[in-house]
Amino acid sequence: MVPDEEVIIHLVITKDEFKGEQQKENFEKMKESTSSVGVNFTWEFDGTGTIHARQSC
Repeated sequence: MVPDEEVIIHLVITKDEFKGEQQKENFEKMKESTSSVGVNFTWEFDGTGTIHARQSC
């Protein structure tokens, strides 16, 4: 990584049926901690029910 270059990560994930709130808290903590090192981490729960694969850009 080049200094001052921002890395962008966007995660789309299925909400855990039993631990959805814990997931949310953990992802928010990750978002806060990664921002200090130049990583723009965002995430969202997928509501379509069609997620089955992973993609990296």
